[in-house]
Amino acid sequence: MYLISGFIFFGHYFDSSLKDLELREINYRAGIHLDLKTIKGGPILFIEDETLMRDHNANMGFFPIQINFKVGLSQMWNDFEAILMNECRHLVDGKSNGSKVQDYTLIELRYHFK
Repeated sequence: MYLISGFIFFGHYFDSSLKDLELREINYRAGIHLDLKTIKGGPILFIEDETLMRDHNANMGFFPIQINFKVGLSQMWNDFEAILMNECRHLVDGKSNGSKVQDYTLIELRYHFK
């Protein structure tokens, strides 16, 4: 069992109508997700950083427009999982001077079945 595990990711949206907080088109996403395991069978602390980007430009490369942060705890009990998470979404370029920042806390219950 690893104390820290996770993954990095990169994706391209095709034919998407997905928009950022200022309603600009999103073409790519990239980021990192980390899980920190505590005691065996105990809660897992997770952290995720996702950057949303506009289309690739030959002169400028990828243009980040929004960054999303998640931090939370996950706990399994047999087939049930409880998640407590906080997520915030911020514009990278600051065009809206923070007026479009979104922030929420979520409690989610899951039942895993096979």
